[in-house]
Amino acid sequence: MARAGADGLNLDTMDSLGPFVVPPSQSKPEMPVTEFFAAARQAGLQHAIIEPELGLYDGLFLLNTTAQGWLYTLAQCPPVVGCSERTPFAPLVSLQKWIARGSMPHVCGRWSTQRSQEILTAYFNAIGYAAWENIFGIWNGINPRDAELLKRAMLILRHFGHFLSDPGVAWLPFYPVQKLTSKGENVYVSKFVTLEMGMDATRSKDATRGSWHCY
Repeated sequence: MARAGADGLNLDTMDSLGPFVVPPSQSKPEMPVTEFFAAARQAGLQHAIIEPELGLYDGLFLLNTTAQGWLYTLAQCPPVVGCSERTPFAPLVSLQKWIARGSMPHVCGRWSTQRSQEILTAYFNAIGYAAWENIFGIWNGINPRDAELLKRAMLILRHFGHFLSDPGVAWLPFYPVQKLTSKGENVYVSKFVTLEMGMDATRSKDATRGSWHCY
């Protein structure tokens, strides 16, 4: 990793096991994430990003070690069949992002055939999305509509990335807004507020089932 100049690595199938959990075939408790982090520091990678695939949502104590992690729990679409356009949708809030504003978990729903709800959830939380299409040789491509949705969402998130990940910025998910029509029931707002040079700087992001807006 040091030779490649990489920022970090994803530990596929690696669970963020707790300090009192003994893995199968092991005789003592193990915490793989912290062991990888310690090895990275010994190699001179003081700021390496170690991202476990499994279990970070049950291991928030690891946030002092890693700011990454996959979020299968935020993928609301059933595997393989995906989500229906007619399914009522409201984005979930990432507990990891709520507790550690500088962290960057990734929503992952690799078997979904319709991914708009997962992309909207990532956008609403200002977190990452794992756009996985080649799943160990099995192709599950993103459809054109979702691909365009992902492209637009990432363009906005990357442009305001420094603002959306700043721990000093207040994050107000599900910020109340006036809904003037019945379609407004499908609009959910995340508001980000900070004080810069004595002025109130605000960014609001609307997540809807059919459109994207950023103010």
